[in-house]
Amino acid sequence: MCELKKSFNGSTVDVITYNVIFGKYEKPLRILNDDLKTIIVDCLNINPENRPTTIQLLKLPSLLISTAKVMCLVHL
Repeated sequence: MCELKKSFNGSTVDVITYNVIFGKYEKPLRILNDDLKTIIVDCLNINPENRPTTIQLLKLPSLLISTAKVMCLVHL
């Protein structure tokens, strides 16, 4: 979504499924924020045990700041 395109490409469902299972995707190119690039790559790790949990993600400084800004807007 951040790249404004699909993460996993393929001409058939089988090709897309293969790409998802084996983590074959283009690394984020349009995103300028290195923290966001790292988060995306970590979340797309093929080994679920190596993916960050929601709690781990929410503790990241860059997401803490963004979450705080959103929460402030919601309560205005």
